[in-house]
Amino acid sequence: MPSWPSELPQYVLVDGYQEAPPELLAETEMDAGPPASRRRFTVGETTIACRLAITTAEKAAFEAFFRDTLKGGAIPFDWVHPVSRAPVSMQLRRPRYTPEPGGATFILALELRVQPA
Repeated sequence: MPSWPSELPQYVLVDGYQEAPPELLAETEMDAGPPASRRRFTVGETTIACRLAITTAEKAAFEAFFRDTLKGGAIPFDWVHPVSRAPVSMQLRRPRYTPEPGGATFILALELRVQPA
């Protein structure tokens, strides 16, 4: 399995970091009263939204990694969890770039799906 490239930043920015636990429940609407809930799955994907500050050279390296190595996000990769720093496998969805003033750096926004262990 591929790994996050060493030439890219290894830490995400605190600003904009969001983490959501897996959605494990199934809900059924009732004729009256609150919906009935039950556990549907025992494990699921944790979703992380995060941002990295990158240079134009790092942007090119990331684009090659995403396009060629990950086949546009179809292949999972190994990295470390941004907070716990524990090794995890994850998939990458919808990367977005925002140029910083001056145009020499970018903010790379990522949506990561941490795979269950």
